[in-house]
Amino acid sequence: MKLGSLLFVAVFAVCALVVSKYATVPALAMQGYAVVWGLGSLAILALGALFAPAERRGLSGAAALSGHQPRALWYRDRGFWRPFFRRFLPAIAVANLLWEVAQLPLYTLWAEAPRGFAAYAVLHCTVGDILIAGSALLAAMCLAAPRGFPRRGLARVAVAATLLGLGYTVFSEWLNTAVRDSWAYAPAMPIVPLLGVGLTPFLQWLVLPPLVLYAAFRRPAARRPTPAGASR
Repeated sequence: MKLGSLLFVAVFAVCALVVSKYATVPALAMQGYAVVWGLGSLAILALGALFAPAERRGLSGAAALSGHQPRALWYRDRGFWRPFFRRFLPAIAVANLLWEVAQLPLYTLWAEAPRGFAAYAVLHCTVGDILIAGSALLAAMCLAAPRGFPRRGLARVAVAATLLGLGYTVFSEWLNTAVRDSWAYAPAMPIVPLLGVGLTPFLQWLVLPPLVLYAAFRRPAARRPTPAGASR
């Protein structure tokens, strides 16, 4: 099994473990999460199955879709993994933690639950945010990363990752507020028209992923050499 397939299997395994926890521990009262994460696990498995044949031919996801010639695969490039682990994941974790804390009063949990449980909910949601953001970026890399990333195609990957994370969030918020009543909005929460989901979680996944992705992967402009004898 090649590295790309192993990545999909690893992400699927993590999601499956989360599903099993939610589904088998009634005290957590998070059966709604089990459904959402279960659907996400199936989507990841389907995406891995879609691109496994392309990997065997030496194609990236974007090349497989466009019919281009084989090229270097992004997941073999340290230029992706170093900023992914050193900058993207830590930054997305801190940004989402601060956002979750700031928006907590807009959920009924803030007024109705003990402070200890509220703190657990913030931590739990932040861990989920990290998994969603990381999975969305890996899927976006498979779908949209061009040759030479991140020198080329950073905006394309950012758009794809943002849409994937935002789509998941809209579905999750709708399922857990309108269908399963896993959580509820406080009266102060603004609602996005037509979608019927809270404005702050919507903005969270519209704003944070592209900002963090750009900050983590942008390349600083090369410095021009100073001519000999030039004044300083």
